[in-house]
Amino acid sequence: MYGIYDLSGGLWERTAGYVANGRSYLKSYGSSFTYNGNTPVTESTKYAKVYEHDTTKDNVNISDASGENTKLKEASAANYEKNTHVYGNAMNETSTAGTEATSWYNDNSFFPGLDYPFLIRGGHLWAGSSAGVFYFTRTAGYSNSDGGFRPVVVAL
Repeated sequence: MYGIYDLSGGLWERTAGYVANGRSYLKSYGSSFTYNGNTPVTESTKYAKVYEHDTTKDNVNISDASGENTKLKEASAANYEKNTHVYGNAMNETSTAGTEATSWYNDNSFFPGLDYPFLIRGGHLWAGSSAGVFYFTRTAGYSNSDGGFRPVVVAL
């Protein structure tokens, strides 16, 4: 992945990155690029990066109904580990794990998993000092008031 990153914080910036774990939010909130008709897109395309997921920790049969987010943390950590070979996205280069404040300068780094299959960057207002240039996290994909998207054109 090449480009210019505007990750100064202030709002989440949506990316075209996700884990194709089969969860319903992939179709509900991202069908335009996570599905080709009724067929899930499980390989990266020109327009979206599909990250690998750990099928033992992140699949449609796992529920995290306890409210403790234990299964979500396990899925995020396992999915991050499955993608440690991926470089050029400024995640593995700047973070040591896919959970908690493990990016440079204690920025948050939560890798996508379970019902939060989409990747967002840059942090948002409420994350305070944990949001910044090296912040990344997961989202379900629905709209909210502290998320945005800024397209960047890069001349090659």
